[in-house]
Amino acid sequence: MMKCISPDALSPTTFKGVNIYEGFTVKVKLKLFPSLARALNTSILEVKVNDGGTVRDVLLAAFKGQRLRDMIIEGEKIAPGILVLLNDKDVRLLRGLETIVRDGDVITLLAVTHGG
Repeated sequence: MMKCISPDALSPTTFKGVNIYEGFTVKVKLKLFPSLARALNTSILEVKVNDGGTVRDVLLAAFKGQRLRDMIIEGEKIAPGILVLLNDKDVRLLRGLETIVRDGDVITLLAVTHGG
């Protein structure tokens, strides 16, 4: 008798317990909010990180300059006033900066402004 396994129970990057993509890189598109885009002279970056990389890895790879990085990451969290979306989902509702990225993912950075 064959045993049924839920597709959710299978990891897409492992086969018989071995990471089949180990050593591969994934490409992630990074869309930037206007003030950051002006500072970098572009509104979209393509960032490569190792397979199993996180949102934090993408941001650290993209923003090597301390000043720009500090606009987005404050300590171990996303800086106040910054919204980080992974494929249009707020990463704070996922695993935050530790959310795993996959090839072709899109991270969008937005500055949150409030008015009255």
